[in-house]
Amino acid sequence: MNHKNNVQTSIEEIEMIQKIMNEMIGLQCFDGKDKRTLTVDDFLIISPYNTQVNKIESELIAANIMAPRVGTIDKFQGQEALITIISMTSSDSESLPRNKEFFFSKNRLNVAMSRAQVASVIMFNPDLLNNAPRSINDIKMMNNFFHLTNYN
Repeated sequence: MNHKNNVQTSIEEIEMIQKIMNEMIGLQCFDGKDKRTLTVDDFLIISPYNTQVNKIESELIAANIMAPRVGTIDKFQGQEALITIISMTSSDSESLPRNKEFFFSKNRLNVAMSRAQVASVIMFNPDLLNNAPRSINDIKMMNNFFHLTNYN
């Protein structure tokens, strides 16, 4: 995602979530047992910030995508869905409202991605990686996201 000046909310990412869900809900899928139609219940939408969670939920409901499951990574611990959509929200590392350890946490990223049974869509602005790491730990944390930008 390319956007500027987003801190705890990103309307650009919300618009993309709406587009993805509108295109996917109603498609046929195989859930491991049966062929069936994708519904809103087949999605988990995750963001690190409660402000973005609240905005996503209200915008999706306003767009008639009823009762989406939207929350922070902590809310979905132990839950799964066929598809997760992860909205990382912030535009660059200077805009992060919390410390880098929170945002770039390998464990938090792993929990978010592992909620998906079939696919995980991650909305992430590559500008977040345009900063100088100050320690080996910073390099390790950011490396997980570098891998995501190169994954095809």
